[in-house]
Amino acid sequence: MQAPHQKDSTVFTSGNSQAVRIPKEFQFKTKSVRIIQRGDELIIKPKYLTTAEILANLPPWTDEDSALWDKVMATIEEGRKQREPERDWAALFGTDDDLPAVSKRKPRSSTPPKPTTRTAKKRS
Repeated sequence: MQAPHQKDSTVFTSGNSQAVRIPKEFQFKTKSVRIIQRGDELIIKPKYLTTAEILANLPPWTDEDSALWDKVMATIEEGRKQREPERDWAALFGTDDDLPAVSKRKPRSSTPPKPTTRTAKKRS
């Protein structure tokens, strides 16, 4: 982890608020920031728009946009209604009958295995 860059700055009054002069090398690329108080520290982070804020700022849809959207949704719905063709997996991979006899699994016995008993050997 990199050591944080530090630089001293000044605090001044702007109206009824306190302001901090941010040095050029720390300038934000956004117009808004989020200030978080953690103990006696203040953390200033750039504030980015949320998805909801971005969507709220979009221009309203035109009739042409709505018609195009309806066409796209109809195409998607039509694709869902079409059944996927059946695949002939046997033609691609063969059937169990095509497997060599050694690789076929034997069916499991329905009887449980016989219990084994071990006797402890005496140490000499």
